[in-house]
Formats: sequence, C-alpha cells, structure tokens
Amino acid sequence: MNYQNLLSFYRDCFEADTRTFSLTNVFSTKFENRFFLKGKDELLNAHLPHLPLSKEIAEPILENLSIYLHEKSLYLSCFLASGKTAGNGGKKQTICAPVFFYPAKIKQDNEYYYLSIERELAFANTTFLEAYRKESSVEIIEILGDFVHEPISFQSCGNLKRTLETSFSQFNSDSILFYPEFTSEKDVKKVISNSSDQLSILPSAVLGVLKHSVNTIGVISEFNKLIEGGEYSTPLKQFFNYDTRNERVDVETRTFVPAILSDPQEGIIQSVDKNIETLVIGPPGTGKSFSIAALAIDQMNKGKSVLVVSKSDEAVDVVTKKIQEDIGILQITVRAGKRDHLKNLKDRLKDILSGVPIDYRSAGQRAEKLRSKIYFDRKQLAEWADKLDSQIQDDLKWGTYLFENKDGGIISSIVKKFIEWQNSRQESHFELIDSYYNTKDEYLKDLKQYVELCFQDQLWHTLKHHRFELRNFLQALRARTLAKQEELFKTVNFQTILKAFPIWACKLSDLYEVLPLKKELFDIVIIDEATQCDIAICLPAIQRAKKVVIVGDPKQLRHYSFLARNFTRLLRDKYELSQTLVDQYFDYRDNSILDVYFSKVGDQDQVLFLNEHFRGNDDLIRFSNTHFYQDRLRIIKSLPHHKNEEGIKLISTNGKRSQNGINEKEAKHLLDEVLKVLRRQEQLEHASSSSIGILSLFRAQAEYLGELITDHVEHQFIAKHKIKIGTPYSFQGDEKDLMFISFGIDSETHSSALRYINTPEVLNVAITRARVNQFVFASTKKIDPTTLVGKYIDQLLANENEAASSSQVNDDFHKEVTSFLQTLPIEVHDDYLIAGILIDILILTKSGYYGIDLIGYPGKFYENMSIKEYEILGRSGVKMIPLPYSNWYYENKKTKEGLEKMILQVQ
Repeated sequence: MNYQNLLSFYRDCFEADTRTFSLTNVFSTKFENRFFLKGKDELLNAHLPHLPLSKEIAEPILENLSIYLHEKSLYLSCFLASGKTAGNGGKKQTICAPVFFYPAKIKQDNEYYYLSIERELAFANTTFLEAYRKESSVEIIEILGDFVHEPISFQSCGNLKRTLETSFSQFNSDSILFYPEFTSEKDVKKVISNSSDQLSILPSAVLGVLKHSVNTIGVISEFNKLIEGGEYSTPLKQFFNYDTRNERVDVETRTFVPAILSDPQEGIIQSVDKNIETLVIGPPGTGKSFSIAALAIDQMNKGKSVLVVSKSDEAVDVVTKKIQEDIGILQITVRAGKRDHLKNLKDRLKDILSGVPIDYRSAGQRAEKLRSKIYFDRKQLAEWADKLDSQIQDDLKWGTYLFENKDGGIISSIVKKFIEWQNSRQESHFELIDSYYNTKDEYLKDLKQYVELCFQDQLWHTLKHHRFELRNFLQALRARTLAKQEELFKTVNFQTILKAFPIWACKLSDLYEVLPLKKELFDIVIIDEATQCDIAICLPAIQRAKKVVIVGDPKQLRHYSFLARNFTRLLRDKYELSQTLVDQYFDYRDNSILDVYFSKVGDQDQVLFLNEHFRGNDDLIRFSNTHFYQDRLRIIKSLPHHKNEEGIKLISTNGKRSQNGINEKEAKHLLDEVLKVLRRQEQLEHASSSSIGILSLFRAQAEYLGELITDHVEHQFIAKHKIKIGTPYSFQGDEKDLMFISFGIDSETHSSALRYINTPEVLNVAITRARVNQFVFASTKKIDPTTLVGKYIDQLLANENEAASSSQVNDDFHKEVTSFLQTLPIEVHDDYLIAGILIDILILTKSGYYGIDLIGYPGKFYENMSIKEYEILGRSGVKMIPLPYSNWYYENKKTKEGLEKMILQVQ
C-alpha cells in the first residue's frame, strides 16, 4: 500500500477544507503584497498556463514567503464583493471581500518570474459568504463548489451571476458580465465610495499573501513530515490496512483507578490492555470524559504514557477537569496547547527545575508499601463479596423451606431448628456489607494516594538523572519559530519527559507546538469527541500512538466540512487511489474519524457502549433513549427528588416565523423566562447559580436571541450564569443546568427547514444538553406526527412524567419490613426502579438514600442483587443493605435493631 499517496490525499483535503479566511477587505493589512491584475483575464480562463510578473512585484512576495515558509501562502483572490454595509452601532463598514481564493505560485526562470494558480485547490470565501446566504438555500459548497475548479468563461459567469442573486441577499451581480475585463483597483475604490446598501460583485483579481489559519499551519507541516518520513506507527498502518485483523496481546488486566467503574468502563481498560484499537460509544451524559480520565489514570499506574486529544479546547478541558476534580489527582496532567496553556506548561517546568518537595525522594518506598495494602484490600473485598454471596445462597434455600413449612410436623421442626443453628453461626449481613463498604472506601482512598506517590517518584527520578532533558524541553517550548523548535526537539529524549509527565491533554491542531511528530511516542492516544474530528486532523496523533482509543457517538453531529465532493474525486485520481478501497476513507466531507473506526473495527469486544446516563432525569433523556438508543441507557438520576424536578416544560407562543428565519414572539417569550430565572436567583452566589444554555436549531434565530440577551441582560449576569447561546453545533459536547430551546417554526414553515430540524443528529444534540430543566418554546403544535420533531412535541403534550411505581405488593415479608420502617423518621418507597434495577424498598434518611434488598422469601422479592448491582446503585446515590428472610424469621428483634442502627447511623 502506498502510504505516501494516502497521506498526500488527506493533507490536500485538510488544506483545502481549512484554508478559509475571514477576509472581508483586500485593502486591509492582513492581505500583504497586494497587486491587482490588469486588462483582460488570461489565467482564470486557462488561455495561458501562467502569467509573467515583474521583478518589482514578484521579489517582495517571494522574500515574504521564504521568511514565513510554514505560516503564509500566496493567493489570487477573485470577484470582489464591494461596498459598505451597516456594522456595529449602525456605522458603515467597508467591504471588499473575494468570493473565491486560488492558491498561487511564482516560479523564477532566470531573470523572469511567472504566476500560476492551483485550480483544483481553489475554494470559496465561506466565512464571509455565510453571513449573506439565504436560509432557504443549500450549503455554500453545493452552490459554488464546481465553479472555481473549471476554466472561467463568459457563460459560466452568467451562471455565477444567477446563482449569487438567487442564493445570497444584498448582492448586485450585474458587473460580473464585464468579464473577462478586470475591474481596476481605482474603479473598485470608486464603487466602494459610491455604494448603497448592496454589495457589487466586481470581476477583479488581486494577488496577495495571507497568513494561514492557526489550525492549519502545524497540521500541514506534520503531514509533510509524515509523507517524507516513511516510518509509520502500528495503529497508522492498521488504519490504512482496512482488512487487517486486530492484533491482540493476552494480558491479565487489573484496574488502578480511585473510582468505582461500571462494567463498560472496566471493559474499556481491558480492551486497551489487549487491543491496538478500541472504540467507545458514549451517548449524551454517559460519562465519556470521566471514562477517559479513568483510563488515563489506570494506564499511567501501569507505567504507560497517555495523550488525550480532541478538536476543541472545551473537550480537552473537561477531561483535564475530571482527572483533577472528580478523581481528585492534581498536577498529574499536562494541559498543553496555545494561549495560557503553553505559558502554564513553561511556568510549571520552571517550578519543577527549581526543586521539588523533599518528601518526593521517599515516594517510591511509600508507594510500594501502599501497593501491598491495595492488593490486600482487593483480596479482602473479594472475600467479603464471596462470603456474602455464600451466605445469601444459604438464605435463599432456608427462606424457601421456611415459607413452604410454616405449620409442619416434627421433622420440619427439627429442620427449622437446624436452620436456626446454622443461621446463628452466620456473620451479620449488616456487618458484612458495612465491612465491604468501609473497605471499599479505604481502598479508593489508598488508590488515590498511590497514584500521587507513583507520579512523585517518577518526577523525582527524572530530575535526579535527567534534569538536562527537562531543561532542553523548556528551551524548545520557548522557540519563536517552527524550524528552531524542531531543531531543539531533536535534542530532547521524550521518553524521559513522559516519565515525568505521563498524561498529556491537547487540542489536535496544537500538537505540533508542544510535541514532536515521533512514531509511537505515546503508549495510548485517546481521541475524544471523535464524531467532531475529521479523518485528516487525527492522523498525526495516530502516528504518535502505540494504541488508539476512539471515543464518540455516531448519533450526534459530525464535523462540518466545506469541501466539494468532486474535489475528493479529483484527488483520488491525482494520487492514483484505487476505487476498490473502502469508501469511508475517501468521504472526507461526511465521515468523521469515528465513522471509519466504527466500520473497520473487527471484534465486538473492542467496542464498548457506555450505558449509564448521569446528566438528566428520565424526562430529559426519555425521548433520545427510546428513539436513538433502543432504551439501552440506564438513567442514574431516578431517585424521588430527581423525579420531582420539573424536567421539561413546553411553552406555546403562537409566534410567526419571518422570511429571514426569525420568530420574534417566540424569542421574547424565551427572554421573559430567562429573566424570571435571573430574578429568582439574584441573591445566590455564583457557585450556586444555575448555568443557562439558549439554543435554536436555526442560525438566524440563535443570532436574534443573542442580540436580545445582550440588550436585556447585564454582562455580570451573563457571566454569573455562564449563559451560552447558539445552534446545536455550538453545544455539541457541552451541557447546562437549564436549557431554553426555541424551535422557531410555525404552521407555515418551509419544508426544507422542517427537514433540517428532523435530522436525527441535530435533534438529538439539541434536546440532550440539560442537566436539570429544559424549556421548549414552540409556535405550533401542528407538526407531522410521523416526524421526529412531531413525536417529540407529542411526548411533551402528553406529559408523560411517570411517577415511581407504587403497585400493590402481596408479600408478607415485604409488608412486615415496610410496616417496621414506617415507624422510623424516614421516607419509604416500595418497588422502586433506578438505573434499570428494581429496588425492593427504597428509603430516604437524613444521611441519604438506602435500599433494602429482600432475600429468600418466595415471590417477587425472592432473588438477591449482585455486588455489581449494589455498586451501580451506589453511583446513583443509594447504599444497598441485604435483608434475608431467615434473619427476620429467627432473629427478628436483633435484625430490626441492626437495620435501624445502620440506616439511622446510630452509634
């Protein structure tokens, strides 16, 4: 397989897709070495392969590009949208924005210079054009994608004129018909000074140098190194060899995480220990970030290095926060990247080089002692669980016998006496489970300390034997240019650096600034929010990996690409890529990195589905659970106080959607509800105030809501409540306490808009961001009930808030226990479902929730729960207590006293 050609294909896809500029004025200082082409066009129409350039124009451009080889490129910018528009505060803003960019090159032949363009890499000025696109039109790439890849003619200009006037507002395209005559610089300025409210599209071509997008520079540089290097990591080779079976290593897996993990979370660790590729599917609110944090800590404790990456800073920040706050391990993760992150890393290195606490020297010895205790506690926990299970198996048999021989004769009396004797020899179930819980707490505390000690020991040994490596690394980070940094990176042994700093978290586009592109630099690379990550941007990270973990959800929004579909076909031909290869690889536009791994992972035990939903109560997730996840999610927030929360509130507004896509009445209703929350929480501290998200599925409505909030809410309250406003794309991977959703549609909304909001991924993200309450604003209830949105509105109208099950229970054992519990100062719930597990009796005390697991009395409550189910319920906030019928039968008074002591925390 030709890896170089495949990598070149992805490099060119990424470069074409990300080299978009927010250039609204070619006369601005950001457009350097500006030069207007004069006369009639001979280049765009392909009459000539290249144009001669004067030495005075060419040399300054070439000098600029030679100094900033990686940072800048040359472009021919064509068809200028020129005029003045109303900016902020009503002030007129000068616009002279290219509609298209053509990457350009200047070639020197002796003393002559020639200009050429790369037509196949040309792209539209999407950032600018998006602000003027009519909402009912298709995406920009579909409107304009083919125009720039073919030679321009008078006929194609006529088609362009019609397209611009049909799909965009405020554009006057009459001047396009003067092509092939270029509008001069002088005439462009004259049009701008005499402009009205419309922008004139002028057939001009301007040569100039632009700085690349910061997200592009490093990635392209790393692709070029990959293509030239020729040595590839095992995961990267396996990625391209689609039909290659997964390589496995049979190892005994043990977790070293100071947290109680679910079966899928433990399964992730087991898969990573055995497989090169692991895929984690995490629906909304199922703890993807916590699972990543737990995996990173576990692998670090096994002497492995871990790199966590994602496309956004927010996703990486969440994982870092989970390690520091939820698991409670500080200073162990390097948050690398731009802005403050890079400065913080430099400061941290300086602090470490200045000296570490003296007790770090003994950290290794203390860790070894603690490791012995951890293994002892593990063994003890297993023994408690086995002893409890063994006793419960006896309880089940005894309970059946006692039920079936209530009256009985002499033989049954003898047997009952024998059972009573055996029962009296049992350890107290209350004491056993209490010992299990106490040992578990001690075990988790020891694990946390063990993690910290291992880190301190590694840091101490690194400083003792390899201080100069850390010093050289700090110097490399301080380098001002990529070339200088690459030179300094060569002097650093990064395996030593990773001993001192085993866990790194970084945005994908920032990797090049802090970590060298070395084959298999990290033991594990974890790609978070992989649905949002395009294939290309992940490949340099995969090159740094010995193993990869892909984390995401195919039911959520994919990355958004402006790349034309026919462009990828051109690149396939250019790099001679076989049409027989799997299509997922080449559908760069519509497939994320998760989509590729979802199709290529061969063994099902490499795929883990996170099934515990922690974010919202049952009302908030019910629709998505049913329609997108086949009711596979266990709702952890199912306690009575969660069910008493409001959940979702539907607010009808009877508003109208205007032609520009704004429903003002609905937006003002939403503003009123937000203001009510702000007034109710006015006296609360920042930490106690609810975070607020405001979402519309339509961009125009979201922007209008943003204006309303800015006009009516003071900045201090926006900051206090962390108010965020946007579309579903803005909220992917985010969550808020309170979500306000404006559907923005009415009974006359265009079918194309309805099709958009019925996209499963769009709706799923929109309705699953709330942690506590969700307010849904709709201006019509008359939505086709066969559509997703129609079904969602119908569910809200039906008010399907299910109360906890309160069915009559015909069970004497259950009745006796319930009657006793009702004499205590507690709240009692029968037959209560949490996280898909039925609790026989749920009680609420001053110290929290307890569940009573009735065991051994034939009927509904005969069977016992497993220790694993006890731990699942523990994550829901319920402490389980086993209560066998045999204990209740033989030692009624003692059992009641023990139960009361445990649930009321009586000393």
